[in-house]
Amino acid sequence: MEPASILKAIKHCLPKESGSPISLHQPSFCGKEWEYVKECLDTGWVSSVGKYVDEFEKAIELVNNSLCLPSSTNLTDDHLNHLLSQLNG
Repeated sequence: MEPASILKAIKHCLPKESGSPISLHQPSFCGKEWEYVKECLDTGWVSSVGKYVDEFEKAIELVNNSLCLPSSTNLTDDHLNHLLSQLNG
């Protein structure tokens, strides 16, 4: 599929506002989200590591009673799942 046809399909699904950029997601911050994002920016931890990533991993480990292996992209997830499926036969 050509990029132009993909863009046309996306534009078809969005509101008909002339001259506006194509926005697939408009962020909404409520509660403590803004505080958390600001803390990440202020401390320089805008990446795949940091305080909140560590807390998330520990929480997931508690829920699943196993080790947690986070990834930053869906492609990485797919690749890791493929590799793990090969190990488990």
